[in-house]
Amino acid sequence: MQKTFFLACFALSLSLHDLCAQAKGNVNYNEANMNRRSKQEYQQNANLNNIGGLTDAGAPVATIMSNDFVDIDASVLFNTKPDHLVAIFNVVQLGETASEVNRIANDRINGFWGELQKMGVKQEQLFIDMVSLIPVYEVEVEKKLFSKNYNEVPKGFELQKNLHISFADERKLNEILTTASQFEIYDIVRVDYIVNDSKKIYAQMQDEAAAVIAGKLERYKKMGINISPNNRTVAENSTIFYPTDRYKSYQAFSSTSLDMKKSANAPKIQQVRKPMSYYYNKVSEATFDAVVNPHVLEPVVQYAYTLKMRCFIERALPAPAKEKEVWILTPAGELKLMPK
Repeated sequence: MQKTFFLACFALSLSLHDLCAQAKGNVNYNEANMNRRSKQEYQQNANLNNIGGLTDAGAPVATIMSNDFVDIDASVLFNTKPDHLVAIFNVVQLGETASEVNRIANDRINGFWGELQKMGVKQEQLFIDMVSLIPVYEVEVEKKLFSKNYNEVPKGFELQKNLHISFADERKLNEILTTASQFEIYDIVRVDYIVNDSKKIYAQMQDEAAAVIAGKLERYKKMGINISPNNRTVAENSTIFYPTDRYKSYQAFSSTSLDMKKSANAPKIQQVRKPMSYYYNKVSEATFDAVVNPHVLEPVVQYAYTLKMRCFIERALPAPAKEKEVWILTPAGELKLMPK
């Protein structure tokens, strides 16, 4: 009976492990292939986290720093879709003369622009940035009787232009990429995410942070801690996380391990190129008091805001000391209270 119970538990643990592995994804291969040095660095970082106020399990650690004041902070994360995007494509063209290289590059750009117009892109949504026009040199061999000279000679020109394309729907980028490839434009430099009204977002985050602090002050009051309504200091900070800065890479592969003796007859293993995968790693919501638009499907612009308030604690004043009474003994043997 005991053996049967043990086997059942073992099978259940394997099933749960497989289920968790499927939920985590292939990014965990990085953790499985972590070498000893990486593990040591990971452990050092975990120890530093303990010092900073986090346990290994991630539970927060509260620390009392002073009996005179308390710091109350509120952190807010705001997820928003961009109002429009700007994709930058790099066009490189080689030619024998400057006029030829410019003509060929313009033919490619004009053909691409014609297709963009069919997609609804307007003239004000395209900007052509002239980057460089430089001569290209090659090496020619000059043969002499007893020697050779290698001389650089001009062979043509290299022209580079950047195309800045603005569009509102992020899903249109795939169509733009496909169209660009038809004109041998393959290099997409970067994609900028633009939000029009950041001031409105910050105002909403400030209101959210103020509500969080008000709630914390009310909880302190219920615990019997008297927070002074006067003499408060405030500090705030904010930052923006764009999707272009939040992509991370990993490699997911499994290599077969073969035990081979180091000898002259041992076969030589040819290593192949392992694919590099990238994924969007949004800012975690775990450390924020409030999150606006928490459900994220596609990459978004993430605004982070922190408001900290230092409040002083009111202390009960000590009862005033009673004034001393002075009594005198008269020659007649009577006790009389001296007037104040």
